[in-house]
Amino acid sequence: MSVHFTLDGNALTAAEGTTILEAARANGTELPTLCHLPELKLEERCGICVVEQEPGELVNSCATAVEEGAVYHSGSPAVMSRRREVTRLLLSRHEPSCQVCDRHGDCELERLLGKLNISEAMIAGLSFTSYHDRTSPVLSLNGDRCLACGRCVAVCSEKQGLDALRIDPELLQVVPVSEYGLAAPPCIGCGQCTLVCPAGALMPRSSVTTVESTLISRERYSVALLEPAAAAMLMSELGLNALPRLIGILHKLGFQEVVDAAWGADLYLTRLAEEFNADDKAIRLLNRDPSVERYLRQKRPDLLGLIPTLAPPTRLAALTWRRFIATEQGLPPGHCYLAQITTETGNKESLTRYSSLATERGLDATLTVRELTSLIRLLKLDSPSTKPRSYAKPRGSGIGTLMGVPGSAAVGFLDLLAHQAGEKPTLGSKNYLLPEKETQSLTLPGGCPAVVRIAHGMKAVVSTIEDAEKLAQEDPAVVQLLDLSANPGGSLGGGGLHRLASSEELQRRYQALLFLSEGASVHSPHQNRHLRRYLPKSEENETD
Repeated sequence: MSVHFTLDGNALTAAEGTTILEAARANGTELPTLCHLPELKLEERCGICVVEQEPGELVNSCATAVEEGAVYHSGSPAVMSRRREVTRLLLSRHEPSCQVCDRHGDCELERLLGKLNISEAMIAGLSFTSYHDRTSPVLSLNGDRCLACGRCVAVCSEKQGLDALRIDPELLQVVPVSEYGLAAPPCIGCGQCTLVCPAGALMPRSSVTTVESTLISRERYSVALLEPAAAAMLMSELGLNALPRLIGILHKLGFQEVVDAAWGADLYLTRLAEEFNADDKAIRLLNRDPSVERYLRQKRPDLLGLIPTLAPPTRLAALTWRRFIATEQGLPPGHCYLAQITTETGNKESLTRYSSLATERGLDATLTVRELTSLIRLLKLDSPSTKPRSYAKPRGSGIGTLMGVPGSAAVGFLDLLAHQAGEKPTLGSKNYLLPEKETQSLTLPGGCPAVVRIAHGMKAVVSTIEDAEKLAQEDPAVVQLLDLSANPGGSLGGGGLHRLASSEELQRRYQALLFLSEGASVHSPHQNRHLRRYLPKSEENETD
């Protein structure tokens, strides 16, 4: 049934039950919000989206359904006055130094101030106590920026099923559920909360200052290990249509070399396939997702043996680059500064863990796409006149380029097993980005029955692990291969990006990464002629 109504003088129609906000956006009228997100179920909180319903009632458009014959105004004096009043109240407890905020230039509150012509930083006389958290190596909480919108709480609960955050009724801000902060369970450092925060209260722990000072000093030979998903997202954010232009920007930033981290994925998958017959595990985890591993350490320490003993792909590339390529170039390994550019916040914890556990130096820093984009824009390096440059050798394969997309580790692993046995691949290069869970039965080379399980998003990951355990008890002869990603969309939905992606947006990101994959000179890791030269020995692998 359709409902007829008027918005800003325009006669419109919407389905019964449609909110005013949804109807307005569907017809090209953008109403400002700070708490509403279509992907989440949120209670009305901020009051920014108010509209006036004749004869003079102010209603929240996100929580009010359109009524038959109703007349609404989205920019009347009463509406604008209420929005300014609410925004000023939010500012009264908000830390005002936008210029030093990591979210500066990409902040919903900051954009709202411009639309409402508000320049006041604070309301004099109001004082609030705020909670700050710097315990986590992955995330930071700045309580004086929190708007208590509830987005982060909703995404952590609804999307990830973790319930690691709550709104404190006394502080009127978000706080960790654990008294030990974000460093403690149930937070796994996936960073999905940072994607929905409108004002920078929750952010990835920044490495920008350290990396920038190293690049400026030129005291060390700086190398960027650029993960393909990060490259695709950087190109999208900076409006670049060619990878050489992005590489040129990174050189202009101060990196002497830019390395394709996909060849680290090739190294990883090749070694993983070679070691396949070295044990008799009924369940095998194929990929190294840092947030999934943190979940296992917290909740399922009995399953830590599922984690591959190999170092994660980008760190494996860093170790190999120092050991072989730096030596070939006459560079002392300790003189080199290797920075990982990634989409996933969890890699920041991996860097901290490996720095304390490893006997050999690998990566020195981890930069997320959001951090690097902000730095490039701050330094005004995204100029169309930037000279295009190319990757340093070696390069990765097409499958290695897709590493991090749900299902890619399974595709690459099975492709290599088939190559070793002289058979055709048993699993094609299928897009496993959607749905959240995928299960496929097959026969491995040699006749061994197997089940491939692919899941992304922590709710799907947890249930997939439970399904695998159940089958392992019922039929231990079946080998189960797990490709698990904590973030919805894997590396294409990482917490180091700028915003939470819808299913349609994830598909667009996948197509952008697929474009880079198709540009690789070889399809599979076994075709990569550089691997044998740089393949590390088994004793160089690392465990947790």
